[in-house]
Amino acid sequence: MSVIQLNPYYTDVSETGFVKWVKEPDNLTLIQTTSTVLANRTNIDECMRDLHQCSPRAACINTLGSYVCTCQFGFFQEGNECRATSIWTPWSPWSLCSVTCGSQNQMRIRICTNPESGMRCEGPTSDLKPCSSLRACPVDGLWSEWSPWSTCTVSCSGIKRRIRVCNNPAPSSGGQSCLGSPEEIAPCNNDNCPVNGMWSPWAPWTLCPLTCGLGVVSRSRHCNNPPPVSGGTPCPGHGYEEGSCGFPVKVYCILLLVFVPKINACDEAEYNINGQCCPMCQAGMRVYRHCTPDSSTSCIPCRDSTYTEKPNGLDRCYGCKLCDSGSSIADTECEDCPNKTYSDGSLETCKPHTE
Repeated sequence: MSVIQLNPYYTDVSETGFVKWVKEPDNLTLIQTTSTVLANRTNIDECMRDLHQCSPRAACINTLGSYVCTCQFGFFQEGNECRATSIWTPWSPWSLCSVTCGSQNQMRIRICTNPESGMRCEGPTSDLKPCSSLRACPVDGLWSEWSPWSTCTVSCSGIKRRIRVCNNPAPSSGGQSCLGSPEEIAPCNNDNCPVNGMWSPWAPWTLCPLTCGLGVVSRSRHCNNPPPVSGGTPCPGHGYEEGSCGFPVKVYCILLLVFVPKINACDEAEYNINGQCCPMCQAGMRVYRHCTPDSSTSCIPCRDSTYTEKPNGLDRCYGCKLCDSGSSIADTECEDCPNKTYSDGSLETCKPHTE
């Protein structure tokens, strides 16, 4: 009960000492007498007769000789007016959970009404609670960083290892394991390790220098496939060998000349190819295309450190053994050969290689 509105229409002034109200032109003047008894007073129901001055938001309650204006719930008195009180609205429904795994909160809200009252509602505007019955989400595993390389197992031709762990994060709740290997192996730095020498393939045999009788042919190979380095062992065996060619019996040669005059019947500056005599190529060159009845032999220079040391009918040049000055390789073919010279394997002399 907030406001008491006095009846402006009650005009009986009592002499008994009770409170009486007198209506003045602009206001109500309360006159309190010293009497204690009220007599001959008429009670008018202002509320029923709509003779009260209560605010529309107030309830009118009739009393003896007057009435009372009471602000309804949610309103408060300000002068003769009942103004709305700021109060909370009911909580909204909880929000829905939008995920099926992991974690998420549900939220509900309420609103503080009538902000124009200048009052503040006590308590929070929103409320949270975790979604229930959510399982953990699958987490795929990821690798950690690689560990440092291990030390090499041996000084030469060794290996080194490094590892990583599938824990960044580890797979959980049915997530996939890390892809790839947890270990990596690599060769150690072998730049200074000894390398044993290996022979190159044998070069073709040289042409037989004689058309009749016994002659000598040769071929060579080189210890450069790879060459020995850093204390590696030289190639075993030798890099040069000879063989015989021609006919050993002189009488047999004479018979061949008599009865088969066309066999090897070429000049010294010619070579026999398929029964036809073709001009030889000069030293340092080789045959590119054999002669025909209508054309002479086509010759081209030897390239890429190859050579021919005399007129020939070869279709490829011999491989040169290039020897650097001061070579430390234990190969007799190179011991005495100065820079940009080669040994043909005879161990007799070094010759300039053909550029």
